[in-house]
Amino acid sequence: MHAAKLVTPVLAALTSLLPACATVTASAPHGEATVPKATAAATLTPPPTIRPDWIDTPGRRFPAQRFLTGVGSGIDRTTADNRAKALIAEVFSARIEASSSFSESERLVGQGQGERLQSSRQAIRTTTRRDIAGVAIAESWRDETGLFWSLAVLDRQRAAQTFAAEIESLDARLARDLAAETAPDDQDKAEANAIQSAPSLSRARRAVRVQAALRKRDQLSRDLAIVAPGHVVVAPTVDLVAAERWVNESLRQLIVTIAADPHPNSESLISSVSRSLASLGIGVAKSAEAADLRIHLAISITPPLVQDGWHLARGTVRVDILDARQNQELRSFEVSGRKSSTDAVEAERRLLKALGDNLTDKTRDALLEALR
Repeated sequence: MHAAKLVTPVLAALTSLLPACATVTASAPHGEATVPKATAAATLTPPPTIRPDWIDTPGRRFPAQRFLTGVGSGIDRTTADNRAKALIAEVFSARIEASSSFSESERLVGQGQGERLQSSRQAIRTTTRRDIAGVAIAESWRDETGLFWSLAVLDRQRAAQTFAAEIESLDARLARDLAAETAPDDQDKAEANAIQSAPSLSRARRAVRVQAALRKRDQLSRDLAIVAPGHVVVAPTVDLVAAERWVNESLRQLIVTIAADPHPNSESLISSVSRSLASLGIGVAKSAEAADLRIHLAISITPPLVQDGWHLARGTVRVDILDARQNQELRSFEVSGRKSSTDAVEAERRLLKALGDNLTDKTRDALLEALR
């Protein structure tokens, strides 16, 4: 491991990133302004006779060099706010997922097209994997048809400060975790003694924490490059390549076995679980001796039922992840499925594929949770 200085002093770079800004006021519609803090509420003004210019040209008040903006509309204020925020989240490759289905009529104004009334029914998924800190609703307006409009704004300078601080905090955590590998502190020793784990299992737990921090740091670095391109670079204070190499080696040393109740399809489902382990760089040991973790599958698949010429196949697989040395359950979950076909063999094949795909995804998540 080795420490490195910041490529650019973070605070100095952030200070010089953007010029000083004025505060947003409703009475200065054409002046440049800073976005209010995320906790500040936007003012909902009565419908004016003229459509606010921020709907079509948000950059007039919030220049792109200093802000990220998103304009959303909906049949209520919450929907409009969420859509506006989602547009900013998309810039960070985030997905916003929330499900809503509605019918609405909205008046659309297009250049050279005049006005037209459009009725639409939409099913919208608006969920996000993560919130983007600092996004605020700066303006909200309701037009004469009752449609709500919202303007979401993210101040680049404030966001850059937040991302840079989080990166520095992660680097400090990484340094502690990696140093503890060679000189564990009292808490680490107490944890290892409490569960009486094999050294490879204790090391794998730390490796998963380090891996999560490395992934988070990479994400934050990309976020920082979006809000402050070319301005701020937070150099790592640990050797990131060496840390990744240590994580991979630690996970490879973990000894895991997989077993299943006797069933004609057990090998197929075991292979699905093996793929989960392989995605983490963990191999499957053939012998249960000296195993760190044991994964057991309880399989229940009923013979296809026939109804109106269709064959319905149903099944459930319960997965238990155990500390092999202590025979202690760490995590457990179930996956279920049902598939149909006009052919019994095809129905069962579809069911096994669905169960296998679910096992591959959920086993990976459950194993990471068990090791955290």
